[in-house]
Amino acid sequence: MSTPRQEACMRKVAQGINEALEITYGQKMGFVLVATPFNESNAISDYIGNIDRENVIELMRETADRLEQNQTIPATQGEA
Repeated sequence: MSTPRQEACMRKVAQGINEALEITYGQKMGFVLVATPFNESNAISDYIGNIDRENVIELMRETADRLEQNQTIPATQGEA
């Protein structure tokens, strides 16, 4: 479980990601950031994002499937 300081820091990071993605893509984008400690068994990961929990779960499952199949995951669909 994260501390109040860590939660505040994660919120600032999320705000920065949100702003950077909107500038980069020219529109609001959904995202989720997962942070987990290295080299710890049974470590608890923290996450933050701007997507509803149900959609995050679906997104993570779809991403995990693509990663397991070694599929390329494009950064964007459409023009750069």
